[in-house]
Amino acid sequence: QNSFIVAIKTLNIKPFGIGINRFEDAFKNQIKNQKKFYSSEIMKINLNDGSANLNKLIAEFGYAAFIIFAYFIFFICSKKISMENKLFLFPLILTQTIRGAGYFNGGYLVAATLIILLVHDTKEKN
Repeated sequence: QNSFIVAIKTLNIKPFGIGINRFEDAFKNQIKNQKKFYSSEIMKINLNDGSANLNKLIAEFGYAAFIIFAYFIFFICSKKISMENKLFLFPLILTQTIRGAGYFNGGYLVAATLIILLVHDTKEKN
């Protein structure tokens, strides 16, 4: 919850995000305002990774993160993308988005890239 609040406050201040792999800066900038809500131990947890790629994407890419999320939604809702691709890629993306440690861990970046390519590939065929 703490990291999500940091991400939302950063989004309000910097709509284009704070920059790739700079969640720690957003955390340090926003954490001062939250001391009254959390204990000192909570204030140090997930300093770099935001405890989820959802938080990292929002803080680091700003509103552009919602474009990425739109690709994920289009991917899962599209009838033109095979069920095999959906069953292989979407659980990976979903779990990493909810509780992943970063873009470069667990194949998140590869799966996200494949999803974007598959979405564009199905658009070009029609």
